[in-house]
Amino acid sequence: MCFTCVAAAAADGQALAGSAPPLPADPAGVCNRNTMLEATSQEHTCAESLFHREHAVEACCRTLARYYGPNSILPSRNCFCVDSYWDELQLLSEPHYIKWASYLTECTDMGYAIYFYQDGEGPCAGPQPPSPAPAPEPAAEPAPEAEEEPAALPMRAFSSWVAGLGGDAWGAVSFTAAILSVLGTSMMAWTFVYDACCDLSVCYSSRRGRTLKA
Repeated sequence: MCFTCVAAAAADGQALAGSAPPLPADPAGVCNRNTMLEATSQEHTCAESLFHREHAVEACCRTLARYYGPNSILPSRNCFCVDSYWDELQLLSEPHYIKWASYLTECTDMGYAIYFYQDGEGPCAGPQPPSPAPAPEPAAEPAPEAEEEPAALPMRAFSSWVAGLGGDAWGAVSFTAAILSVLGTSMMAWTFVYDACCDLSVCYSSRRGRTLKA
C-alpha cells in the first residue's frame, strides 16, 4: 500500500470527527452483492462466524474494514452507511438470522471501525447536536410579608385622668354631672326594685289571708 493512500485514509478518518463520513461516489455500482461476495470470499472466517451467529472474528473484521470501513481506500468505503444498501443487506440476511449490526459493533470494539446505517443516528449521521439545556425552574414566589398589627391607642390611667381635671374646669363639671347622673339612676333603680318587692309582699299577704278565712 502506498504512503500517499495511507495518508489520505488517515486524513479522511480525522475529517469524520467533525462531519458525517463521505458516502461512495457510485453507490449503485459498488454497494452490491458482488462486492460483499468478494469481501467474504477472501476470508473464510466471515462466512463461518456470520452464518453460525458467532462472535466477531478479528480476521473477518479486518477484511470488512478494508472494504467498508471509514479508512478504506476502496470505492466501497462506507457502503453500509447507504440506507438502501443496508436495508437490502438486512432483508437478505433475515432468513439466515445474521445479525450484522451486532457483528460490526464487535468489530468496532476490536479496533476495526465499520460504520452502518442507524436511521439518522450513530457515526453515519455525523456528530449529533448537543442536547438542549434543561429549562430553568421557575423562581419561587416570595413569601407574603406579615401584616403589621395596628399600634394600640395610647390610653391614660384613670387616676392620671382624674388628677388632670384640676386644670380643666369644664372637664371637672362634666365628670361631676356624670357621677351624679349615675348615682341618681342607681337610686331610682333601687327605688323601683324596693317598690316592686313591697307590692309583691302585700299581694302575697292578702292572698294568704283569704286562704285562711276560707
